[in-house]
Amino acid sequence: MKLNSSTIKEVSVKKRISVGDFQIGTEERAAINEVLDTGRISEWKKVNEFETLFADYINTKHCVAVHSGTSALIVGLSALINDSRFSKVKKGSKVITTPLTYVATINAIVLTGLELVFVDVYPPNSRHINIFR
Repeated sequence: MKLNSSTIKEVSVKKRISVGDFQIGTEERAAINEVLDTGRISEWKKVNEFETLFADYINTKHCVAVHSGTSALIVGLSALINDSRFSKVKKGSKVITTPLTYVATINAIVLTGLELVFVDVYPPNSRHINIFR
């Protein structure tokens, strides 16, 4: 299967990206095997190609493919820290979150040099944080 802008746009007019509903046909298997046969499943031309096509698909200038949600959070927070449009966000800035989260959230905040601030979830069992408690 050749990747190009029209191939990706055909997947979903609504730009809905579903997770876990894989439908792998002959073309997809051939594309996967082509990558596996190279012995390089990261930092190869297909990764660059994917980043370019996905950036086009979501109408943005840049895209970085990462291997995990933790890495995605770190890249996102690093981008905020280094983007002049977010001048108030810098190393040492406080980030408020609940302790009822994945460890990846906490790790990303700490690893990017931001200050972690836990707040209670209130009312109990609501998933809403209350910064005044």
